[in-house]
Amino acid sequence: MSRPRRIMVIGRSGAGKTTLMTAMGYLSGPVTKTEAVCFTPECIDTPGEFLESPIFKNTFMSLSAKAEVVLLLMDPLKHSSFPPQIAAVLRAHAIGVVTKADIADPKSLDHARRMLIQAGAREVFMVSSVTGEGVEALRDCINKYFEEVR
Repeated sequence: MSRPRRIMVIGRSGAGKTTLMTAMGYLSGPVTKTEAVCFTPECIDTPGEFLESPIFKNTFMSLSAKAEVVLLLMDPLKHSSFPPQIAAVLRAHAIGVVTKADIADPKSLDHARRMLIQAGAREVFMVSSVTGEGVEALRDCINKYFEEVR
């Protein structure tokens, strides 16, 4: 039995997970704070607190089995990071996404990119959900991956 063509999104609070999923058309409605895991046929949106507490590592592993792609989101304006090689425990293809590319300086963008590579992201995209910068390239990468695993 094949897994669903679903994207899971992980990142700290305020990283722009729900905003990006809405900009990409995977979620609809007003963007509000995600208080619990939100499932749709195409998306698993997780609360930032899940990443902020090590106790939820097993939850990420379990949830990632319900997706084909996991987006690891990082806000370059907040110098935080993912646990090193977190992608290795996930059961889906991990793609790094640096959000807020329209308002972050190059040094912060590069730091976020390096942190996502350290987390095990296979590719890293710079995006802005506000301007649309990088969103189409990210969508193309996801769709290409879906086609390859078909």
